[in-house]
Amino acid sequence: MTSIKIKFRPSALKDREGTIYYQVIQNRRVRRFNTGYHIYKDEWDERIGIVLCSNSNSPRYEYLCSIKRDIQYEICLLYTSDAA
Repeated sequence: MTSIKIKFRPSALKDREGTIYYQVIQNRRVRRFNTGYHIYKDEWDERIGIVLCSNSNSPRYEYLCSIKRDIQYEICLLYTSDAA
């Protein structure tokens, strides 16, 4: 069985974007795959592991919603390819 989690690694530099990555665990082996998506720490919900795009007045609203949508799509692809 494969487990896929979405994780966020904040930047080491203050006020810089961090990176979203996938953590894939299969047969007790942990692998990390970079997504290429970059967000700020306050745009990430650590508790449930999702991108926050709730403030529609934010100039980054569309960008954050597109990241969230893309991640959901990629996770679906990963799970369906694992089942095949």
